[in-house]
Amino acid sequence: MHIFFAVVIMMGFFVNVGGYFNYRSAVRLPDKQAIEYLNSLEVSTYDCSSQVAPLIYSQFVKQKYSQGKGQVLVIRNEPMTPCSDKDSVAYLPHGVESITGYGLAKKFVDNELIVEVYIKCD
Repeated sequence: MHIFFAVVIMMGFFVNVGGYFNYRSAVRLPDKQAIEYLNSLEVSTYDCSSQVAPLIYSQFVKQKYSQGKGQVLVIRNEPMTPCSDKDSVAYLPHGVESITGYGLAKKFVDNELIVEVYIKCD
């Protein structure tokens, strides 16, 4: 009986481990470039798409995360973490889906990862 439970636990571990390693490092080169750019801006708030993990970005940017009200919008084409992947059971709903009212300021690309920074149009 103990062997059965050990096998079930190990199977669960191996099934899920691929999902965790799929994300590699959450902050990649385009994120670093976008963060540096954000910190150079004279704005006080930012918002992001659902593929960006605001808890991670908030550790590095001086602006305050303000869902739905940011002066700057960060869009990412790939999820940073399972919490920012809509297909993950760990997904936490957040972020905006529309860039209406914002204009593209900078685009950072590395291989297939794209991070775009938009500034609110007045």
